[in-house]
Amino acid sequence: MLPVLLVVPGPPADAPPSTTGGDPTPAPPRWVPPPVASPPEARFYSYGYLAATAALMAVYALVSFFAPHSIIEIPLGLFALLFAPGYALAALLFARQPGLTWIVNLPIVVGLSVVFNVLVGIALLRVGPGLSTWSGALSDLGAALFGLIVFTVREAADTQAGPPPAVTQDLAGPLRALRQRLRLVGYSPGQRAAAVTLLALIVVVLGVIVYVAVAQPHEDLAVSFAMYGPAGTVDSLPSSGTNSSVLGVMLTVSNNGTAQGFQILVVSETVAFPHAPLTTIPWSQPLPLGRATESLLAFTLGGGKNTSMPISFELTSAGNSTMSFTLYTVSFTLESAAGTPIQSFQLPLNITRAG
Repeated sequence: MLPVLLVVPGPPADAPPSTTGGDPTPAPPRWVPPPVASPPEARFYSYGYLAATAALMAVYALVSFFAPHSIIEIPLGLFALLFAPGYALAALLFARQPGLTWIVNLPIVVGLSVVFNVLVGIALLRVGPGLSTWSGALSDLGAALFGLIVFTVREAADTQAGPPPAVTQDLAGPLRALRQRLRLVGYSPGQRAAAVTLLALIVVVLGVIVYVAVAQPHEDLAVSFAMYGPAGTVDSLPSSGTNSSVLGVMLTVSNNGTAQGFQILVVSETVAFPHAPLTTIPWSQPLPLGRATESLLAFTLGGGKNTSMPISFELTSAGNSTMSFTLYTVSFTLESAAGTPIQSFQLPLNITRAG
């Protein structure tokens, strides 16, 4: 007889242990944690950033008006000069350009901001009341508000875009990115030390700039006078007045702040006729020291500059009496271009008229 080989199949080698014993119940599924959604990428131009920029410019305008030359005015002024108006304008021009990264957008913002401030400064000097910190702050605030309003209206009118995110959501983006950058992951200890040293030097330089700007005293507007007689010297001042003799006053105005516009009002009158009607005399002619005369001159003076202008008075008849003694009062008033008095004083002139 031939031998017969019988093969009896056993349990599969890769079968789970629970099925080897004949239990048909499947094994429970393994728990897998849900994927964590990554935070949305922070946008360079957004409603929240524009709102924060406009708020900072409002603070800058209030500080420059109520507390000029304070320590908080320095960083706000740098922000206004290099960022605020340019960001508002760039948000209207490049917000819908997703291909522009922050490395490209930042130089665009700085360039637009500097150009805007320069053009506003030229306009204020040429046709406006003069360049001052407060007028510049108001122009930057106007640009920020204009960008915020137009950007918000345009985003609301876009049917494909969702509602604008909250200000806190927008502002959380750069803070989160800053925390990630400060960890300096993937850099060697030497590179981290160099980065920290460079950051410390930048902070020290900014601190020195703020200290020098605040610690240095800001001198106010200075006005000085020098009086001379017909010969052009102090010694030639006349002791007795004769008709057509000219007295001169050299007026020097020094401005240690920013460029501003000023007005000088000169009024001369005699005590004997305090209510005489004023006669306006142009500056090209001498101002007669008789009864009452006035003249107004407007000019713009740059920061750290000074100007001198001669003001001449022609002595006229003081009265009908022979050898009469007359007291003239010459009043000078320096005002801002807006009409706010800055400095006012009077020069009494005791002149005896020979008959």
